[in-house]
Amino acid sequence: MLDQNEIKNSVTRALFSLINVPILGPALTEIFDFRGKLKQKRLNQFTELLENYFSNHTGINLESFQTTEFSDLFESVLKRVVLTNSDEKMRMFKDVLINQLQNPKQSINESEIYLSLITELTEIEIKILFEYRQFIKSFQPEIKELNQLEHRQNILEGIADKSPEGYNSELLDIQTQVGQKQKKLNELQNIYKHDHFGIDKDQFLFYKQRLFSKGLLVDNGIGSIGGKPFNTMGITQFGVQFIDYIMASA
Repeated sequence: MLDQNEIKNSVTRALFSLINVPILGPALTEIFDFRGKLKQKRLNQFTELLENYFSNHTGINLESFQTTEFSDLFESVLKRVVLTNSDEKMRMFKDVLINQLQNPKQSINESEIYLSLITELTEIEIKILFEYRQFIKSFQPEIKELNQLEHRQNILEGIADKSPEGYNSELLDIQTQVGQKQKKLNELQNIYKHDHFGIDKDQFLFYKQRLFSKGLLVDNGIGSIGGKPFNTMGITQFGVQFIDYIMASA
């Protein structure tokens, strides 16, 4: 009777067999000829992620497997899989493959760039980038709502001064909403603080500098009066594209 590892390897080979490209042959020999139990364990873990995905998503076009470009990407992913001990990066590597299957016209070169970033960045750097992405999604809508509330508050304050009856209750409600909105905006801006990520100041500065060097963050404080370098950072469009890409099938 086959044990669990053999079953997983069989499933993986079945997935590979869908890619009928000769150049993959030597790569398969290299990948499956592991002597290290650790690398085998990581490969098995990744196989399980793929199994779980394909068992819940039956709409994948199998023709997408049968391209030279996808086989090259598949090989590149697997070589990275066996070198990582991060469960989160395992999931991201899986997402790179799934994104390519779902969008076969997408440039393989672009996928390779994102794959390299996943490999090179630490989990905390990816988390920082993700938080900055979420910030720009949330901050502007919250500011817009706050401005609308404050505008209504000013109107009510003017009316209440002249005719307090019937307006004080609504004014108190608006003031409460304004306070809640301001509190939420302050919480969103915690991404500028090192303790939000559970790291010290020097680490936070180092990670921001690394993300800046890769074109993923931009220094918004440059040129501002009294602004310190790498203090107020923002995510670049490239950073947005990267985070959206790796979160697409999450």
